[in-house]
Amino acid sequence: MVRLATKDDKANPPSYRKHGDERPRSTVTFKEDGFKHDPKNNRVRLSKGSNLKEHFSDFLLCEYRIRPDVDLSEVNKVQNVRAVWSGDEWELHFVCKVSLETNDSAGDEVAGIDLGIKNIATVAFPDEYVLYPGNSLKQDKHYF
Repeated sequence: MVRLATKDDKANPPSYRKHGDERPRSTVTFKEDGFKHDPKNNRVRLSKGSNLKEHFSDFLLCEYRIRPDVDLSEVNKVQNVRAVWSGDEWELHFVCKVSLETNDSAGDEVAGIDLGIKNIATVAFPDEYVLYPGNSLKQDKHYF
């Protein structure tokens, strides 16, 4: 006997578009070749992608406002740009590479860090260790 799957009202799968739903759900990431950043004029030019372009120069030009506590002039490099739907409008998220000054070391102690699969990181000090488990991240990755 073949059993057909029925709709489970208690299921809570990731949000997929329903038929006729035009609201965007996905984040669109523009990698290094997909955007051109102009920080002097607060603009970014986003490529439409080769499958959506009618002409070579077909792109989206976006002007942006940044928060007062952010200064993109100090950024060494914008690595990628993400267009994220906030529920009301599109937001641009800039992923940047920034150099930070470090303070002098707090002491002469040594810590070893092991990046792993079961535990994301294990930090070992001379007298103790700390585990950062990755169970919940692995569960989320498996679910999605």
